[in-house]
Amino acid sequence: MAVEADSYCSEENVAAVTGVGATGYTATTTPTEAQLLVFMANRAGEVYAALYQHMGTLTPGPAAYDVTIDNSTDPGKALEAVTRQANTYGAAIDALEAAGAGEVPNRTERVADMAALYQKALDDLRDAALGYIGTDNRSETHVSAGDVIVPSRTAVDQQGLSFTSNTDY
Repeated sequence: MAVEADSYCSEENVAAVTGVGATGYTATTTPTEAQLLVFMANRAGEVYAALYQHMGTLTPGPAAYDVTIDNSTDPGKALEAVTRQANTYGAAIDALEAAGAGEVPNRTERVADMAALYQKALDDLRDAALGYIGTDNRSETHVSAGDVIVPSRTAVDQQGLSFTSNTDY
């Protein structure tokens, strides 16, 4: 069963952008609170995968992960804000679609607008991730199949953790 800690955002974040009101999602809303938590966890997986592309090893996940975002610095606060936005917009897309907002005659532009916001937030992850881990140090240390040397990126964050990712062409 999915829980809020599996996500970079909260139920309240999603309720705010979908406009469900002060009561939020419950067992009787469409989607239900349980369904929303699954939407949030699934979109958190997408956000995590996007972060992994930029950060490589030791990518920080939501609260339930072993490595989480250190938000005690400005770069950490920026990364936390962008991951929350992306996760919120992604889960909001799923919630709006589950509620029938994209179906005729209920069709609204809200799903399309939310999808554009989600994509923008995913695009913004790159700069926030690189700001969090520090300056890129490019080197040619990774050898892939066929003895072709490809560039790898290693950076160190505020806590001294080393992040390495490889680019295989």
